[in-house]
Amino acid sequence: MLQENGGEIEADGDVWELFPVEDSTDRKRISRTANHIVRETEEARQWPEFPATAVAIAANGTGDYLILQPARQASGQLLDEVFLWNHETGGVTPVDVTWSV
Repeated sequence: MLQENGGEIEADGDVWELFPVEDSTDRKRISRTANHIVRETEEARQWPEFPATAVAIAANGTGDYLILQPARQASGQLLDEVFLWNHETGGVTPVDVTWSV
């Protein structure tokens, strides 16, 4: 994710826009990373049934998100597995991701 700091991936038969990691090293990078992971996760948490401890890493433009979930509540670490959060059902399912599109 950091290698490109954004971009696209494929998962569950759809193309997803990865959220960048905030980069405040200069004005140009601040602008390019305005929709960073922390901001987008805060927005996603406004949806009913979005998992409170999930981190949003990508969106498909229809309201669904690819998310990472914590390994344990207090550990601060995330699982390596990527999940799809469906905005219509509130369901979370594991997905295979193609990291290079």
